[in-house]
Amino acid sequence: MVTGTGNAAAVVQWVEGSVSAVEASAFSLATTSGTSRAVRRYLLSRYASPRPVLPTEGQRVRVGLDKAGYVRLIEPLGEAAPAPAPAAATASPPDPAPSPLASVPELPTAEPDDIKRFDESLNDVVTMPDTSPVPAPEPPPTYSERAATPVAHPEPAHRRPGREVVVTRLACLNTAAAVLSSGTREAEPEAVLALAEQLERWALRPET
Repeated sequence: MVTGTGNAAAVVQWVEGSVSAVEASAFSLATTSGTSRAVRRYLLSRYASPRPVLPTEGQRVRVGLDKAGYVRLIEPLGEAAPAPAPAAATASPPDPAPSPLASVPELPTAEPDDIKRFDESLNDVVTMPDTSPVPAPEPPPTYSERAATPVAHPEPAHRRPGREVVVTRLACLNTAAAVLSSGTREAEPEAVLALAEQLERWALRPET
């Protein structure tokens, strides 16, 4: 029997197959082409009037589709495939053999007083003295080692030159280097220091 014959004018394609699943307004259809098998889900058209009656699962039908691919007509081609027979009941497996651990008696639980007495017995254990060898002290440094070690002698704060003295000394050094290196001469460091000391004494001479 054709369901929804009023929609025949809208059908542009027919598909045949077996229904594999049914939903509220859709169903899945399994089609076979040669050796290949495909399953596709089809929706009922909301414009179908009257609405096609959904097939049952396993039923072979011929489905008419409109140009949008929605179902307009459903024609049954055969009865629903019988449901598979339930599998034969298998014998229940035998009860497993009892574990050998089940026959082991339960060990007694230690009481708090027993644990306290055990802790007190640990405190009575005699502590053995440490017999590990004591490392020998390092020998004192020799005279040559002491002589090779530089000894820092910080300069007392009252002997350090002030900022004005440092500026004066630097100015004297620059003047001595300029005087001795004038022309093509090359100034010797010793000569520069000697001349700078003379200039420093003259610059820091007491007023008369």
